[in-house]
Amino acid sequence: MSVQVTGSLGGLQLQPFNIPFLETPLENAVDVTTLGFDMSTDFVSQKRQWEIQWKMLTESQYDDLRAVYDSQWSTGIYPVFIVDYYGISSRVRMYLNAKDIRKDGCQLWNVAVRLVEREAIDSTIGDIS
Repeated sequence: MSVQVTGSLGGLQLQPFNIPFLETPLENAVDVTTLGFDMSTDFVSQKRQWEIQWKMLTESQYDDLRAVYDSQWSTGIYPVFIVDYYGISSRVRMYLNAKDIRKDGCQLWNVAVRLVEREAIDSTIGDIS
């Protein structure tokens, strides 16, 4: 059985999205290898990245999602991404995939957004969002 999860993005209540709901850690770290092959790592910070996919959205649902995406450009403010089910509440940079239009322009297929956490998580002080 597929679990459906929902949340909000920039105040927009998202359509339920299916699991898998991908969360990827993004590292800000540099591995340093000496000539003697000793290695050390400069661990700076981590961010999270999420990918959400919908098999199909209506044109209206897509337009609402696109409005959140466009608002980043018009306001200069990152939208807030909230998924209570997973305890996520973070400002994110939103990316939107190519627009796959079908059925006389009324259905959009394989819609995906990538959300990159704006604030880094510093493991020494906890979540700074």
